[in-house]
Amino acid sequence: MNRKKFTWQHYISILLIGGTLIIFFLYLYPQNRQLESLRKEMAIIVRDLRERKEAIARARREAEILKQLEADYQQVRQQVVLLNERLPEKKEIPRLVQQLSDLSRSFNLELISLRPYPLIEAGDYLRLPLEINLGGSYRSLGEYLKKVEGLQRLVSLEEMEIRGEPQELPRLVIRLMLVAYAQRKEGEIFGSTK
Repeated sequence: MNRKKFTWQHYISILLIGGTLIIFFLYLYPQNRQLESLRKEMAIIVRDLRERKEAIARARREAEILKQLEADYQQVRQQVVLLNERLPEKKEIPRLVQQLSDLSRSFNLELISLRPYPLIEAGDYLRLPLEINLGGSYRSLGEYLKKVEGLQRLVSLEEMEIRGEPQELPRLVIRLMLVAYAQRKEGEIFGSTK
């Protein structure tokens, strides 16, 4: 009696357990391995996607920096062109000296002396120091300096000394140390051609 009960219940249990094992090993286990393999591939793809997004963001930032650098380059290039226009060539310096002399007369300043010093090489350009001694009123001097500042050519005021003798007032004696700049090579400055 015990044997009949054992066989019928056990066979069903063995069939259920065996069926479950067959389903697990034939269907679920390969599916689980395939699913695990897909998870690993997906993790690799997600990591690769994240790296590519970071690379794209870096490239965009670098592109913005490049655009700004290009704009800065164009601005500097325009400034060099303007500077080229303001720097006379070496052969034009005598004309610039004459222009400074003529300018003093136009403001009723007496040109006491105008002494150019030797040219000084200063990198890509030349410096021509000029000592100018003028006699005249303070107002005339101001107008003269304003006009010198507005010259097309690049001239800077490095020193200024104003003296006045009590018996000659309002006439003043004015000593100016100006520096005119010129291109070192004809037609070229800062490595760019005119």
